[in-house]
Amino acid sequence: MQITLTITQEHLIEIMDLARKHHRIARPTDGIQTINVGDFDPKEYLESPEHKARLELKQAIDSLSPGEKYDLAAIAWVGRDNEGDDFLALRKHAMTFDTAETGRYLSEKLPLDVYLANGLAKIAAPRGEAEQEATDD
Repeated sequence: MQITLTITQEHLIEIMDLARKHHRIARPTDGIQTINVGDFDPKEYLESPEHKARLELKQAIDSLSPGEKYDLAAIAWVGRDNEGDDFLALRKHAMTFDTAETGRYLSEKLPLDVYLANGLAKIAAPRGEAEQEATDD
């Protein structure tokens, strides 16, 4: 089944690039980072490259139309593997949420860039091919 996305290719590339940038800054080694709560300085964080990258990503998502936000959330959920792979059902589910919160919600998801890439690959692959790839791993 062919799926038509509302989100433009230009917007999708922009969001994926910003998500990749945020991921690289927030988790440069993909390891779990621990923070000693006593050492956390909110002012320092607000001036940090990590916060600035997340804010830039959030603002880009916030600028999307509601339909584009629904697509973006559904693509990310398909790519996360734990939400199912029915894009249309997940898009319908995304429509039940307040789109004013989509930017905050998605910009906090690490690694959003990986979720989006995986989601797009699953959506683009014919159903049998996606299932075959999953069994090949």
